[in-house]
Amino acid sequence: MKKHLLRLGFVTSLLVVSTNLFSQVINLQKVGNYATGVFDEGATEIAAFDPTNNYLFSVNGLTGNIDVIDINDVANPVLAFTIDLSLYGGGANSVAFQNGVLAAAVEDTIKQNNGKAVFFRCTW
Repeated sequence: MKKHLLRLGFVTSLLVVSTNLFSQVINLQKVGNYATGVFDEGATEIAAFDPTNNYLFSVNGLTGNIDVIDINDVANPVLAFTIDLSLYGGGANSVAFQNGVLAAAVEDTIKQNNGKAVFFRCTW
């Protein structure tokens, strides 16, 4: 009988803790934005952040390339440069960035074929 009461007490504690975690209010305030000027083609999609250089790597759904957006001034982000992925396939589906390495999931030029992961060491 005691074991059941202890288990019930543990579950109740977990529920109280998790309820408190979700009851916090987060206030968000827009500071800036970046627009590609392309509408409906999904020009800015998946993004990854380089905290060392304040670059945002964004999949450009229209071109299949990766746009690198400089957000050192977050109120006025600007396109720094574009990474052309045409040598590696049909275009990027996703990006990730960690420890100075940019990874891109690149689809094949024939969509039914396997794509590839392409890795770039970023040295600025």
